[in-house]
Amino acid sequence: MDLLMKGGSIIGTGVAGLLAILEFTRGKRPDKIETKPDGTTVVVHNNIEVRIDSRMLDLLQDVATREAVEKFAQKSLSIPDVARVVISDGDADGVELGKVDQAALMMPALEDDETLTETSQREVWLRIVVSAFRDGYKWRLSDGGEKPFTATMEDTDFVNSVMDGKVSLSANDTSKCLIREDQKLGPSGLSKDVTVLRVIEHIPGAKQMKLI
Repeated sequence: MDLLMKGGSIIGTGVAGLLAILEFTRGKRPDKIETKPDGTTVVVHNNIEVRIDSRMLDLLQDVATREAVEKFAQKSLSIPDVARVVISDGDADGVELGKVDQAALMMPALEDDETLTETSQREVWLRIVVSAFRDGYKWRLSDGGEKPFTATMEDTDFVNSVMDGKVSLSANDTSKCLIREDQKLGPSGLSKDVTVLRVIEHIPGAKQMKLI
């Protein structure tokens, strides 16, 4: 006997989609999560990528939602004579879950030595506080906040332009950059690494004050 359920919409994402991504990861934590500027998130598991709505990521990380999914799996898949459960969002193809999929819907436990990583990319205006051209040294940048931060510069074309004298840097320069932020949560706490992937636009600072 099969059990067919119609899943409604949760914050713009389907229940079937939520269960599908859990089935994809088999209940394990993804190897990598990367948030894109277009509102989607790439989830990497076992070297396979899938793209989901970023709001789906909020559901995957929401404890109450995961507890509800776990409770649903325990109840629906334990019904006698039910071989599988099919969840469908409207006219979309449904997700089929069998008893072997129950473990994939359980909440994973956080190991003491486990490190969680979330990666995102965005475009931002930055002011160069300190530039560094030696390998292993980081640049010191400011986004207008209270404190400057360090970042790894990976735009070799921009660095070469500076080294060749094609671009001059001064204390008042501002650059529009595409950056990647890698946020990590581990036993030692929360940390963040910033990488400048590309300098999109470089605006030299004013050399003298405008009086008129």
